[in-house]
Amino acid sequence: MNLPATKIEIIAPKERSEKLLEELQKLGVMEIVHSSHGVSEKKEEERKKWESERAKVDFARSFLLNYAPKEGLVQNLLNSFIFQPHRFSYEEIRELSGSVEIDTLIKNCERMEERISNLRSERDRLKERMEILERMEGIPVTKESKKQLVNFSVFVGVVRPAKKEDLLHDLCEERFSIFYGKGEGYFALVYPKERHEIFQEILKKHEVREENVFWDMLPEEELERSRERMEEIDKEMASREEEAREATEDLPKLEALIDFYTWEAEKYHKLERAERTKEFFRITGWTAKAELPSLREMLERNASTYLLREIDSE
Repeated sequence: MNLPATKIEIIAPKERSEKLLEELQKLGVMEIVHSSHGVSEKKEEERKKWESERAKVDFARSFLLNYAPKEGLVQNLLNSFIFQPHRFSYEEIRELSGSVEIDTLIKNCERMEERISNLRSERDRLKERMEILERMEGIPVTKESKKQLVNFSVFVGVVRPAKKEDLLHDLCEERFSIFYGKGEGYFALVYPKERHEIFQEILKKHEVREENVFWDMLPEEELERSRERMEEIDKEMASREEEAREATEDLPKLEALIDFYTWEAEKYHKLERAERTKEFFRITGWTAKAELPSLREMLERNASTYLLREIDSE
């Protein structure tokens, strides 16, 4: 339902400007539109401080939202009727602001986000490594065995199926050993070092792609070790994500704090929009006509003298 709105102006003693703006924010019934002078350097620092605090809380909120329960539309509608969210008073929010509880929550979110991100990156790298290892199974080459081959070189690569027979035909006149992996076209070639240039020309001719991958153990052994590490990563990921899901119960506090820090930062923007003289300041804006009594009551409590009146809107 749309309530009839009216444009108003408030004039009050200058020393009460911040207090009155704070009370207006609490009421939430007036949109300030008049713009004029800026704020002092000190006030600008205060505004930046509140915006910085809001950014930290917003990070924690955004992180936890990734782990909040995602329910269907019907369940959400039922919850909205059955479970009423906690409403924080202004005093409760101020007490939460800068508290050890919230500071610890934010640091925990930063720690969890960093660890989960690192685990995901390691898992992605390990997955790529395992894909290569699976293709290399059957190739008996390790870093150590390569070092021990004094008079021989080892080449590991991939040849296209259509080039495979031609490659073997050109190699047959040379002395070499070849080992095939499980992946199509993957092989290891062992050949005399003295014939290195000739073998390189043959490999280049048949567009063989080199895979310069050697491990401490055989591919089969490395693959088994990688699978064990993948299981460890999955278990730790599940544990960290469960920890994040448990922390989502504090999301309402973070939501309330974001509003609070936004109010505090906006207070200085509103000061910029308040016209001031030596003794008084003036605010103009819009409000619902039904809210005029509550505005007048607030001014009675917080200003020794004031003027509240409706003005023509242009």
